[in-house]
Amino acid sequence: MLPDEYCSNFYKPETILRTYEVPVYPLPDKSEWNIPKHIDTEVVLPPKYKQPPGRPKKQRDKSFSEFSKRKGTNSCRTCGHRSHNRRSCRTATRNA
Repeated sequence: MLPDEYCSNFYKPETILRTYEVPVYPLPDKSEWNIPKHIDTEVVLPPKYKQPPGRPKKQRDKSFSEFSKRKGTNSCRTCGHRSHNRRSCRTATRNA
């Protein structure tokens, strides 16, 4: 096997030299450009949507049963009041 068989023709020196045979001319001044009418009159608008910063919100919609659930308030085991829980109960410390 010859080493040339393993290399693609794109990487051979002859191909690279042929790439640069055609001269590349610089662009003329902007006033000399030939722009078609349909492109010249086209107005490019900014994007309609901009992604907000931060983590995106979850896309899962809640079902009807999740909306109708009532969230219960915590109540104290010691005294039974709903405004606090057993840890922050003041009556428990007085009775002890």
